[in-house]
Amino acid sequence: MARLKKAASRLQNSPLHAIVGLDLVVTGMILLTHHQYFFWPPWPEWITAVENNIVVGLIGIVTGFDMIYWAVSPKKSINLNRKLIPTASAYFTLLAVTEFLHGF
Repeated sequence: MARLKKAASRLQNSPLHAIVGLDLVVTGMILLTHHQYFFWPPWPEWITAVENNIVVGLIGIVTGFDMIYWAVSPKKSINLNRKLIPTASAYFTLLAVTEFLHGF
C-alpha cells in the first residue's frame, strides 16, 4: 500500500505525462485493432499500407506506457524524457495531418 501511495504522489508531480501516455495507449490500441483505419490518400497505396500497419499502433502503445512509467518512476530520466516527448509529438502530428487530409 505504501508503494501505491508513493506512486500516486509521484504521479501528481507530472500528471501531463500520464494523461498523454494514456491517450497514446488508447490511440495505439484503436489503430492496432482497426486494420483499415486510414483510407486516404488513395494513391500511392504504399502510404495507406504503412499507416495501417501494426507497427504504427505498437509505437503509440509503447510510447504511452513509457510516458506513464516515466510519470510514476522515482528517478525521472531526462534522456528518456527527451526521447519520449518528440516521439509522442511526431506520432500525434502524423495522425493529425492524416486525419485533417481525410476531411480536406
